[in-house]
Amino acid sequence: MQHHRPSLLLIDDDPVFGRIMGQTADNLNLNLDFVESVDRIGFISGMADYDIIIVDQHMNHMSGLEVAAYVPAFYAEKTVVLISSSHLIREGGLELPTYISAFVHKDEGCYRVLKQALASYSS
Repeated sequence: MQHHRPSLLLIDDDPVFGRIMGQTADNLNLNLDFVESVDRIGFISGMADYDIIIVDQHMNHMSGLEVAAYVPAFYAEKTVVLISSSHLIREGGLELPTYISAFVHKDEGCYRVLKQALASYSS
């Protein structure tokens, strides 16, 4: 029996973090595409082919929460993982809506982000 390997999309305006996430995903044999803004994928329509959306909270044009808020209106079964380097979120300064499957602080590393994304997708 063949298992479906989920496809992942990372939306983050930090190109260095994007490259490191891509290398980590390759090491884990995962399919991860990286874009620096939702404009690069046609906004919500570009998310159709992905099982897991990983989105940074702090970006130039839209926050991760703003991007994530659109997802359940169009795709009921997407896993959305919010990431950030802000300590306000880590310390409970932001209550996460139910359409966010998980939050991972960037300080925990790319491997942890991907593992949490997979665990949230599987549950």
